Amino acid sequence: MARLEQLGIRVDHDRFVAETPRFGSAVRWARETWLPLAPAHADVHARDFVALAACELWRRWRPEPPSQESLHELLLLGEDHAERHEDIAATEHWIRFWESLRPLLTPELRTTGAAGELLLGVDASVLFNWASDFSMAATYAAGQDAALGRRVAEVQGEILTQFSAEADSWRLPLVCDRAEVLYVTGERTEAERILLEQIEAHPTSAGAYVRLAELWAPYESKDREAITRSLALLDQAAARPVKDAADWDLALRIKGLRAQLRACGGDARKAITV
Repeated sequence: MARLEQLGIRVDHDRFVAETPRFGSAVRWARETWLPLAPAHADVHARDFVALAACELWRRWRPEPPSQESLHELLLLGEDHAERHEDIAATEHWIRFWESLRPLLTPELRTTGAAGELLLGVDASVLFNWASDFSMAATYAAGQDAALGRRVAEVQGEILTQFSAEADSWRLPLVCDRAEVLYVTGERTEAERILLEQIEAHPTSAGAYVRLAELWAPYESKDREAITRSLALLDQAAARPVKDAADWDLALRIKGLRAQLRACGGDARKAITV
């Protein structure tokens, strides 16, 4: 406080708490209400201090709702862990980010772009890409920590519900990720139901076929029945045909499953008609 007062800025706690929510950003608050009071000779370091002080006071005095800067910090912390392939830590930070952001979301904000621009002051692609990055890291984390995985499935569901106007090309991978999380945390029946529902809704998209086949018969599985079932599912996808078979290496996956089936004494030719 003393440093702010030296710069001619008198901090009023009640005013700060009352007015900051409509600004959304602590830095914006500082620029519009405090920095005009600073002396003309204040250098860039002094001005940066004023902005940082606003961020810190927001954190101390009114953590709810969070400032844009606090949300950005959680977002970046998650990204830092994700870049180091620390999926559990990334997931935990990103869940905290979502839990902080979610109360600010209204039903009208049905796309990531609209929410990101309004609440975070960021490019429309930031929240769009974050949701996919979170879902990918969280799906890996769920296989290592079942309790975390159950929370991940809840968050993935909340994201899909909130951003209902996003295109299927964005939603389908997240739905499949959520199904995988449910599967690895013990909710296999529900996971299968979701993926079969997606296959019915998007019969020419390979994603749900491939995800379900991988869950039934993981790489190096020796379960003949599961491999046969997975092979039949991918043969079904190829027969449609799905429009993105090459993107998912469908032919290579089918070849691999046939090899797995032969390795455990099954009849790969018979599996085609299952």
